[in-house]
Amino acid sequence: AAKNTKSMTHDERVAYARERLRKLNPKTKDAAIHSIEAMFQFHGGISKEDADQIISSLRKEKSLTIDGQSRMSFPIISSK
Repeated sequence: AAKNTKSMTHDERVAYARERLRKLNPKTKDAAIHSIEAMFQFHGGISKEDADQIISSLRKEKSLTIDGQSRMSFPIISSK
């Protein structure tokens, strides 16, 4: 079971969101932010700013990409 959001580090939040977003496969950044807010609502909640920071971290680690039309995609991760 997930810990309360307040006791999670940013990296723990990113890891928690990463696997769930891959399954949900939101198509836009707004949809991803709503998904992140929903997945944390029973664990103490999360602000829109924190959700945006999670998306920024996922982009930096190349777990997701956002194109010029704000379309989001999740590159296939090689298991090598």
